[in-house]
Amino acid sequence: MPSKRIQRTEIISHRLKLHHLNVAMAVARQGSMGRAARQLAVSQPVVSKTIADLEHILGVQLFDRSPQGVEPTLYCRALLKRSISIFDEVRTSVEEILFLADPAAGDLRIGSTEPLLAGIVTAAMTRLWSKYPRIALRAVQADAATLVNRDLPERRIELAVVPMIGLPQRDDLDATILYRDSWHVVASSKSPWTRRKKIDLVELTNAFWCATPLETSIGSLLGDAFRARGLDPPRLTVSSVMSPPIVARSWSRTDLSR
Repeated sequence: MPSKRIQRTEIISHRLKLHHLNVAMAVARQGSMGRAARQLAVSQPVVSKTIADLEHILGVQLFDRSPQGVEPTLYCRALLKRSISIFDEVRTSVEEILFLADPAAGDLRIGSTEPLLAGIVTAAMTRLWSKYPRIALRAVQADAATLVNRDLPERRIELAVVPMIGLPQRDDLDATILYRDSWHVVASSKSPWTRRKKIDLVELTNAFWCATPLETSIGSLLGDAFRARGLDPPRLTVSSVMSPPIVARSWSRTDLSR
């Protein structure tokens, strides 16, 4: 036999409607029954009755009333915290249905870091839009950790294109490796470095470096390479997130491992 608590939970779950939650969220956001009614385009008595019905179903007071408006109680905050996820799930389900009905149309939010967004992501979005012009594309720029740990789980974006360096694996997300990048030191064809068959990192400590900032996930690899040899990371003469990962002067490549 199920316990009385489980039975009560089942009864409440069957009586709750999305309308109840939607009105409660509006009242909490607006801090007023009247303002919530205007936002929802209904009368204030309708809002008041909906909140009263919801409080009766749950058996708790959801709002503290005062002449200045209403304030969510502890019970209301607990309800709304879950309600946001419920509406996100419903919205995602509707979007998936619309996509299945017409996969050539819809909205797609793509998050990426600045270097990738300026390159491969923009190129991919251009090709996708040229083939499916009824898809509305939106690009969101942020660091990899924010995109993977916040924006994807909270459904602020549908897809993230990021470097996987230093990011933990998450069971709630699917990851696909698009490509594996390689690192090179790049120098001018007139530089003495290009005439060397073997270069030791200690010789490059005081070189004029142009590289991705060392505090970024990509730039940290440069610092790690030096620290692995017991050396301090080089001082960057020029740092830019739009630069290649490791650049010393300009354009002839020498493998960093040599």
